[in-house]
Amino acid sequence: MNIFHKAIAAGGTLEGNTIVGAGAVMGNVDRYNDVIFPGAFKSAIKGFLTDGFMPVGHDWSGLPVAMPSKAYEKGNELIVEAEFHSTDDAQEAKTVVSERLSKGLSIGLSIGFSCAREGVAIFEEGAALLEYASKSGYDLSLFDAQAIKKSKWVRAITKVGELFEVSIVTVPANPKATASALKSLNAFQGGEEVPDGLTFAKHSEAVLGAVREFVNRAAEIKAMRDEKGASIDPARVDEIRQLQGLLNGLLEAPKSAVDVDAELKRIQMEALLIENELIGSL
Repeated sequence: MNIFHKAIAAGGTLEGNTIVGAGAVMGNVDRYNDVIFPGAFKSAIKGFLTDGFMPVGHDWSGLPVAMPSKAYEKGNELIVEAEFHSTDDAQEAKTVVSERLSKGLSIGLSIGFSCAREGVAIFEEGAALLEYASKSGYDLSLFDAQAIKKSKWVRAITKVGELFEVSIVTVPANPKATASALKSLNAFQGGEEVPDGLTFAKHSEAVLGAVREFVNRAAEIKAMRDEKGASIDPARVDEIRQLQGLLNGLLEAPKSAVDVDAELKRIQMEALLIENELIGSL
């Protein structure tokens, strides 16, 4: 099961002990060329209100900081309300939210969810997605048609299987300014240098996140090709092999007798897992 994270730059608000905001915006194309359709969350909301949670930054390893009390679709937004727990960590998170909002800074919400098996469709062009939406009876006024039409490859998410959590995240108001991770990836393409102050841990996190998204997409496209009896483009195979080679290079044993630090060991293990996923996607 693939778990997707979708962050938006919309701000949340704090009302007493309750945080309120849009956990997702539907009908727009995101940086992964995904379009979540209006109505996609309706069947998942009940389960979210029963079992869902609100962490900080998609951290599932600790206790949640808030519990959802309401969730509903309004226009092209998924509105979520959650009450902060009384624990120290939860109240610290609430304090950060309150202080940022009081200074006019933004607080964002980001969802963690899985798609229903029957709730995903891939279109070679954005215009085809809009035509499908129109024929299926969707309100096209809820779609950012202009941006979608410019897309040459786009994935429609029409039904969310499970909505696991809605995280508190700090994001700037301008979505383009959230792309520090993408800027760091340009270094691999001979473009901009890695931004000053970006730690190795943050850099590796950005790269691994991008590769995971790539693996998810490759697996879905492979499943579609298998159904149609089509083969993968040789050029794409070459690209995957190149990435595999880079990962193999990272996994080579150090030539020095000095042990590598714990952070590099962690990256090596994650790289091995991703390499196995890449090979499985061919």
